[in-house]
Amino acid sequence: MNIHAASPRVFAVHRLVRFDVILPLALLVVTLFNDCILAQSPVEPAPRTTLIIFADKPMHDAQWASLFTAFRRGQTIIAASTPGLSGEIDLKRGDQLTPGLQVKSPIVVHLHGSCTLLPRPRYVVVGPIGWVPRVKGHIQPFVNVDCDRIVAMLGPLALAMNHNRRNTVMGEAIARVILHEWIHFSTQSAAHSDHGVSKSDFTVADLLAEDEQTPKKGRIRNQYKEPRL
Repeated sequence: MNIHAASPRVFAVHRLVRFDVILPLALLVVTLFNDCILAQSPVEPAPRTTLIIFADKPMHDAQWASLFTAFRRGQTIIAASTPGLSGEIDLKRGDQLTPGLQVKSPIVVHLHGSCTLLPRPRYVVVGPIGWVPRVKGHIQPFVNVDCDRIVAMLGPLALAMNHNRRNTVMGEAIARVILHEWIHFSTQSAAHSDHGVSKSDFTVADLLAEDEQTPKKGRIRNQYKEPRL
């Protein structure tokens, strides 16, 4: 008997003699059905990504720590709206790689120029601060960040900062650019949005959007041409 197709009349006629048979049978069918669902649709774990970061110029441990902290915080925030950025992430310094290292789903990041934030006069910054290559329509897992241009953008703010604060601010900015480019790779799309980390042009306020001590957009004086990503 098809339990779901049986009419109330049929159940009424046979309920006294078959209730004790139908109920265990129904429970058995449900159990087998659930087992079948679990067997056919296993819960796939979130992908584990390894981010390997190489820097042109040596960076102090404190700079690396600030960058990694900012990146993890930014990933947690952005992953809520971008599933491709969810999952566990391993962050590795390129200058500390061990021979024979094997990783799955690697993304290689190259920091161009000097990533040490120093006071600079205010002037127009032109050119991309981040980019990823695309080969035959496929965006590759190689992120490039131009630290020299980021320093040029943040330099006017650095005069009022101590050493630790400069590391924090620079780490926030670099992490923001890496996350932007990671979205391009994870979605395999070159599209940009009108706001947020996926904007095509970044101001100082955009670079430091997740920094709690930085005034939000509209309160930072910005005299730069917004570099593209």
